[in-house]
Amino acid sequence: MNNEGHPSALALLPRDGFFLKDGRGWFTSESGRAGAVEWPFARTVRGAVRTCLGHRHEERSGQCLSADEWRLLNDRLSVAAVLPLCRGVGMPLGTAARRWPAPRDAVVFTGEQRVRALLPDRGGAAVIALNEDAETVAVENLRHPSLGDVAGKPAPMPVWWSDEVFTAWLCGMPVEASALASEESPTSRQQTHVTIDALTGAGVDGGLFSSTVVEPLSRSAMGGPTHEWAVAAIGSGFDPADLAGRSVRLGGDGRIATCQTLPDDLFAMPAPLRQMFAGGPRGMRLVFVGHAGLEKGWLPSWLEARDGRIVGDLPGVGPVALVAACVGRPVHVSGWDMAARRPKPTRRLVPAGSVYFLEKVDGGAFTLSDAEAVWLRAVGEGSDTGEATGAVVPGVWKPA
Repeated sequence: MNNEGHPSALALLPRDGFFLKDGRGWFTSESGRAGAVEWPFARTVRGAVRTCLGHRHEERSGQCLSADEWRLLNDRLSVAAVLPLCRGVGMPLGTAARRWPAPRDAVVFTGEQRVRALLPDRGGAAVIALNEDAETVAVENLRHPSLGDVAGKPAPMPVWWSDEVFTAWLCGMPVEASALASEESPTSRQQTHVTIDALTGAGVDGGLFSSTVVEPLSRSAMGGPTHEWAVAAIGSGFDPADLAGRSVRLGGDGRIATCQTLPDDLFAMPAPLRQMFAGGPRGMRLVFVGHAGLEKGWLPSWLEARDGRIVGDLPGVGPVALVAACVGRPVHVSGWDMAARRPKPTRRLVPAGSVYFLEKVDGGAFTLSDAEAVWLRAVGEGSDTGEATGAVVPGVWKPA
């Protein structure tokens, strides 16, 4: 946290393309392909920042950190979200460079001019409960997110949305499909790896595999660079100014990235969204912008079944009721334990972009102070929450 109590933000500028292993098994000898993700997980970035911080402390003190000191540093450090920054080559990093995960309540169809919104609907077929416990009844009483009359299958959606489009969506404003079609995405390429026996000069059996490399530069059809991508780490327990100019190793093969400070207001709440909440909306959409570890799987632990509803105290807001949810398939995260020299246990996380529709229990309106309390707040929980605390941002919706 900075002096004003807001999450700290640090930019990592990759020098070369980087490889990011996913959680679907660590070894590649069986498939010949190393599964990769499109953007670093919080666990990957947190490890890079933690190592850099530790070395910084060692340089200042002139002594190596003990095991207990490394654990203390690890416990203080938290990364709630890892977001892309995309800027034109040579341009500064401003709010226009922010990129956000595509919200799960947005759907686009081929041939339609606007993006459709999944909104809570009381209609749909009734579900017969085989186990009439309180939680089952409360879950079945949730509304079903509905698109209304649709024909065909949804079209592919960009993984990342620009700040302008994402802000409009949070405000409940219409978004043109053409705006998504023009969104930039990081480029990637397939890289082949082979292990050579030093004695025979031949390839080693099982040592040939391919991996996906994400490039930090987007290029035009003529080959010249047009956009530069950077990694933004949002969390607490670190001072960005203390890491500025230092290098960290990011992802597989230890690719180098340079730390850079960001403007204090780079991740401030957009003015249009502040205006929407100043008007007192009756509904709030809680949009995860970082993967979240939740003890109950898809449901935050601060929500529980009570009197046929799912209610709880949203940190910083108060008693709220869950009306509906659009939750994507779980993301599997693993890693390599350097001390034990073996893969870490695989964890299942709620994916970024998942949306939870909320109302206040007393039927009141959400205020600007409520939105400010939620903006980029980490609401995840469970073991190792510092590696996947699930930062959220608020949006508005109109309850029927």
